[in-house]
Amino acid sequence: MLISTVHLLDKTYTNLLELLVRDGNHTLPAGTTRWGLRAVYRASNTGERCSSHGFVYPAPGNWAEAPGPIVERNTNGFPRRVGDGLCLSTTELDPEAPLWHGIASSRIPADHLLLVAYHDDDVLGTDVWNGTMRVRRMFVVADIDGVSLIIQRGTGAYLSGVELSDPKITNAAPVLMAGATWSEIQAVIADRIDLRWYARVRQAGAGDEQVRHAFQQFRQLQQFWQHDYARCLEAGGSHDEILEASSAGIPLGAYDDARQAGASHREILAISDDLDDIYDYVYARISGVSDSRYRAARKAGVDWYHYDDARKAGASDRRVRRARRLEFYLPDYVRALRAGASDREVRAAHRAGIDVGDYALAREAGLTDQDVQTALHIGRNVVEVANERFHRYAPTFADELPF
Repeated sequence: MLISTVHLLDKTYTNLLELLVRDGNHTLPAGTTRWGLRAVYRASNTGERCSSHGFVYPAPGNWAEAPGPIVERNTNGFPRRVGDGLCLSTTELDPEAPLWHGIASSRIPADHLLLVAYHDDDVLGTDVWNGTMRVRRMFVVADIDGVSLIIQRGTGAYLSGVELSDPKITNAAPVLMAGATWSEIQAVIADRIDLRWYARVRQAGAGDEQVRHAFQQFRQLQQFWQHDYARCLEAGGSHDEILEASSAGIPLGAYDDARQAGASHREILAISDDLDDIYDYVYARISGVSDSRYRAARKAGVDWYHYDDARKAGASDRRVRRARRLEFYLPDYVRALRAGASDREVRAAHRAGIDVGDYALAREAGLTDQDVQTALHIGRNVVEVANERFHRYAPTFADELPF
């Protein structure tokens, strides 16, 4: 059964095979069960429809039969030798089958097509992956002007792999797939806008007017703006949001990176009051730090990575701020927390005159808070006690693993 649309990579495209059948009000001829397409050469003097090996297809309304000999053990979609079945391409068996790749496999441009029908019992072999099928015979239903089909009905259609004799039309296929009309493509070519970039941004959701606006807005910028604009769209930014960010002085590359990391448009704009921080903000978001945590770190006057480490180690925002006021070196404070110390114990050690880094070392060595307090009480140096503990449990050469 033919399906009107093809769904690939979260995109929906028109199935031109189904469209041809529907627009032409075609019905399956007697003795057939499914539809297909194949490309042929048309002789300029006789109008004959020929395959790449010279097989002549009949006019519409007639059966075409493979001349043979048929290689019965061949179950592939491609013939083993000349005469080993007739080839066609279809989406009937798999809506996602590469219809135009299959048509192009004959090495004949899709300028002239035959709409054909066949019966399941006549199938000799299939290759769904390459979009091809071999049949014993097929019924020729209609001649199709492939060039007109692509130009007039190709907008939003699945055209991946289409090959026409005119490279300009072939190159325009991805742009048509992205939703552009043929007249829009002609205007793009006239304005010397790169077709591949135009297709990319149209595929990302921008309309023709938006793309032209962006082209006029950014064309005087560095050569990479087109790539950055496309990436911003693909990261979820709208055309208007990208223009607003650019007007705020935010580099498109930084805006794209921030959107890729999950930042919203408003969050990025809010940080643009200090453009020196924009790349720092981007790095924070890429590192998994939320917008609220980044802003809390700025408000506390603490580097976001130290603030994030402290919060992950169990410290509250209030405790991080207090550690800042007490002039703790935050990496040492984090080490102590990770080693099992509480915020209260770290502050008590600090009041007792113990350096936070030394206290962290002691806790990392396995000393409890009580051990540290006892060592301090008897006049022992905390670092020496910690080192003794490290050496006591350090592995000997005999204990070490052979790697």
